[in-house]
Amino acid sequence: MNTPTPRTDDVSTAQDVIYQRACEVEHELRAEVERLRSDRDCEKRLRKDADEFRENAIERAEKAEAECLEQARLLGKGAEREADLRGKVERLERALLTNGSEKSEIKFFEKLSQKHGIKIDGRYE
Repeated sequence: MNTPTPRTDDVSTAQDVIYQRACEVEHELRAEVERLRSDRDCEKRLRKDADEFRENAIERAEKAEAECLEQARLLGKGAEREADLRGKVERLERALLTNGSEKSEIKFFEKLSQKHGIKIDGRYE
């Protein structure tokens, strides 16, 4: 049998086509690798930003909690002080009712109530 021998022009043209296609595929693969590297770098930046945001949020939450506890402590002290002052007012009112004629106690009571902004009936001014 006679097999037709390929012409050298056809072989070189086929090789050129294959080589050109191989170059195109290589270029596409390099572009995909570069895109994946870029995505990986972007993901690393996003993770870093997320970690910083999380740490900042935790720090802010801890500060807010500490501030709330301090405010609660101060309010508790204010309530204790108010209860003490109300007790003093009640004791002085009783003293005035029993010893209404003593002017020094009346003056003391008036000064105390003015100093703390409390009316004689126990309400704040």
